[in-house]
Amino acid sequence: MLADSSVPLQVGPPMPWAALAGQLAEFNPYAVIQVGLVVLLVTPVVRLGVGALSSLLKGELGYALVSFAALGLILVSVFLVQRR
Repeated sequence: MLADSSVPLQVGPPMPWAALAGQLAEFNPYAVIQVGLVVLLVTPVVRLGVGALSSLLKGELGYALVSFAALGLILVSVFLVQRR
C-alpha cells in the first residue's frame, strides 16, 4: 500500500488508554511515544497551574489572574476539541 502524498504525516488510530499500561509492559515503541507526547502536552498545563497557585499564595494577584486565564483558555480549547 502506497502512502498518500497529500497527507504530510501518516498516522494510525490512537492507542486506547486501557491498553496503554499493557503495551508499555511489552515495550511497544508506539506506547512509549504516546506516553512521551502526553507528558510533553501536560507539562505546560501543570506549570501554569503551579505558577498560578504560587503567585496566588505570594499575593501577586495580577500574575495569578493571567496564569489562570491562560490555563482556562487551554482547558476550554481541549474540551472543545474533544466534543467534535
